[in-house]
Amino acid sequence: MKPELCPICKNKDNLGLVEKFLQWDLFWCSNCDAQFWWPLKHPGQKFYEEEYDPTGVHGKAALSWGNRQFLRDSILEKGKILDIGCSFGDFLNELQKRDFEAWGIDISERSIAVAKALNLRNVYGGTIEAFSARQNVPDFDVVTFFEVIEHLDDPRSFIKHSKKVLKNGGYLVLSTPDRECWGGGGTILLLSIFLNGMKKFYNIYFAVRVLR
Repeated sequence: MKPELCPICKNKDNLGLVEKFLQWDLFWCSNCDAQFWWPLKHPGQKFYEEEYDPTGVHGKAALSWGNRQFLRDSILEKGKILDIGCSFGDFLNELQKRDFEAWGIDISERSIAVAKALNLRNVYGGTIEAFSARQNVPDFDVVTFFEVIEHLDDPRSFIKHSKKVLKNGGYLVLSTPDRECWGGGGTILLLSIFLNGMKKFYNIYFAVRVLR
């Protein structure tokens, strides 16, 4: 079944089929140049609870490329930061060392339990939609989400709720793989599908100009 709208720009027209793989179809939107798998479905909390190993490497060695770039290039020296998809809190730990007030949320309750064991206080399980509805949530100077948005099934709602907890003049900071660096979404199926049960992991392939 073909999608009625592009999940990124809500374009109704010019959604082209790129290829098929098992029960999924890869579509390309000529309006925003994003590619996405259909049916579009988030892997779910259970996937993240089972796939991420809390006994792995922690500290600076566990930081992602986006984490490291932010720590190197941030224009802020202090303030409140919310990291969405904070995992075990290694990035939050580094932020606290630099005198930021670091908060984090993650869909995996197991990851949050590990983060709390690392003496991180402001960490919460759940989604940004649920977090933004909480009482007494502060306005943040920065909201970060590194390697998160490509896994979602409703990135527009995600951005909307991320902005709800951002103060006026604040910054959204993100990273996501650039599909043009991979040679196009259709050539990287093995990055899109985990072989253990063929569980779909990546939902959307962004090009840089989509995000701009």
